[in-house]
Amino acid sequence: MTKEMLSPINKQKNTSLQDVRVKNSTYYYNKQLLRTGAFADCTVTCKGRSWPAHRNVLSPRCDFFKCCFDGRFTEGQTRVIVMEDDDPVAVDGMLFYLYTLDYPVELDQTLLGTETSSGSDSGIEDEEPTSQDAKVYWGFDLSMYTIADKYGLTELRDMAEQALLGKADLAGKEQELVTNMDGFVALLEDLYGLGETSDQMSQLRTQIVSSTCEAITHHVRNQRILALISDVPEFAVELVEAIGKKREERRMVQREEDKRQEAARVRRCHVPMNEESDLED
Repeated sequence: MTKEMLSPINKQKNTSLQDVRVKNSTYYYNKQLLRTGAFADCTVTCKGRSWPAHRNVLSPRCDFFKCCFDGRFTEGQTRVIVMEDDDPVAVDGMLFYLYTLDYPVELDQTLLGTETSSGSDSGIEDEEPTSQDAKVYWGFDLSMYTIADKYGLTELRDMAEQALLGKADLAGKEQELVTNMDGFVALLEDLYGLGETSDQMSQLRTQIVSSTCEAITHHVRNQRILALISDVPEFAVELVEAIGKKREERRMVQREEDKRQEAARVRRCHVPMNEESDLED
């Protein structure tokens, strides 16, 4: 069978498999480069932590590093990038992304102690999440969103946004919010404590409040929620607006349902009058 006789589907499958193999090999190769630091020609440091790195990986994927390694700057000579204003965990995650072009879920799982290699076969039930676990649960994705937004890594920012919104959808369920209440309140405090934010961050904040507003109202007497409403007026305003929109959406759905039922009732009761009455003859 010649190549021309292959169906388009088979061609597509072969191409897809090849793409996957290339992507996977690149992923694991670059991941090992980051993990081992082999052949590193620069160093990234942040608050006591350091990462051996590679200019040919960082520069093409992040304009910040590209500028740093420009010969006009000190970093171009020393090949040491100091990021003291950032969170070391966020820097770790950003480097993971730059090397693998993937979201650093592994780091999140490590911080939470939920790696897939640990746990479930021991027969010991998972412990209840602690307050610190709850903060990590929300905080990691927010730190990734913040650093990606800062350094113009749009794809990483979008990944972090989807992770946060996915967790917000879960938190919209009352019990899930209780489980991660400490972390959720800490997330909102961070979101509303960032000062002037980008339009994307403002939209993310609004979406998170919208997804969780009804669950929040179930716990409105919770001291942490009450304190947040009292201390952060902007959150209180957006919460009220979100609740109002949810109620209006429900009213609109109910009105449409009422119209549908009324139309169905009329159709059942309607008697066709297509011909004139024989009484007139």
